Amino acid sequence: MKFSLIMATLGRVDEIKVFLDSLDLQNYKDFELIIVDQNDENILGNMISLYKEKFYINHIRIKEKGLSLARNIGIKYATGDIIAFPDDDCIYSLGILNYINNFFNKNEHINFLTFRLRDRSTGEDANLRWYDRDIEITDKNIFRTVISPSIFVKFKNIDDIFFDENLGVGRRYGSGEESDMVLELLHRGYKGMFLNNFIVYHPNKNDSINKTYSYGLGYGATLKKHVKLRRGNVLIFDYLIRDSILKPIFGMAISVVKFNSEGFVLYKERMKSRIKGYLEYKI
Repeated sequence: MKFSLIMATLGRVDEIKVFLDSLDLQNYKDFELIIVDQNDENILGNMISLYKEKFYINHIRIKEKGLSLARNIGIKYATGDIIAFPDDDCIYSLGILNYINNFFNKNEHINFLTFRLRDRSTGEDANLRWYDRDIEITDKNIFRTVISPSIFVKFKNIDDIFFDENLGVGRRYGSGEESDMVLELLHRGYKGMFLNNFIVYHPNKNDSINKTYSYGLGYGATLKKHVKLRRGNVLIFDYLIRDSILKPIFGMAISVVKFNSEGFVLYKERMKSRIKGYLEYKI
């Protein structure tokens, strides 16, 4: 099967070179890389020209900004059987494409896979509190099993894969676009698995207050969308009450005990922004 790897990028060069090197080292070569370039200047042209000698790259330059917008444009150019969305600062582990191809061939009832992210420099898990075992992806565990750089979809119809352009980096609701997309796939009957054995590397970064707030708005908006459109009331307790209110309150209390003012503010902004995103997002 052929992979279509869609990378939206803005403002990064060195990190993309590292990712391109990780692709060049893959033992499975049936893939295309679609780079949707949102930079005002052609800062990637020379580097991409060098790597085009190694594997196929479709370099698309656009004027508009927005992660979900760029990915949707990239999807229109995809010609593969499996579609993925590597970040412009991630790295694929050796053999991952071959492993995924073999997995899909042996497990025809599975339509998409995700993997844990790990910080390459520290060896620690990145972005989420991941499961330590393989598990089927459901709406009950989606926020612990799904993040964009590790999603690989063997799609039934390419039109099944799309991102809400109101969500994601570059929009007021700065996250949730991948969760929204996967919840839509589940609604359409797709079956997904989180696999614990292969790693996608991604730097583990400390979130700023602004980023925490923007991501919280996206989290709340995603919940609102699927509670209202899919009658996903199961999401309300797990993700709105427990994860967005009770856990931040507990985190604020612990921060007070430890005299950690920065932690207190982060938990407060996380709670406030998730509730605000849920309340204000228009369906």
